Amino acid sequence: MDVGIYTIAIVIGFVIARLGVEYTNLRIEIGPVRVHHWMWATLLISIALFREYPEWVWGFLLGIALEGLRRDYWGWRVKR
Repeated sequence: MDVGIYTIAIVIGFVIARLGVEYTNLRIEIGPVRVHHWMWATLLISIALFREYPEWVWGFLLGIALEGLRRDYWGWRVKR
């Protein structure tokens, strides 16, 4: 594994997720459940465990997941 590419991909994934959350109003809601970006990233990481992907894909997904996990609001129920 090329640690440099992996590390840069983590940072890029983190930054893209941060900008996406801060500057868009994109909400993915399935019925009463809000699916956060870190949930999607974790799901994709879980699926990727059974496939062969380059290290930048792993780093990018990890960066997205880490950005979401640092937030205070982890609620998954939609409040109307």
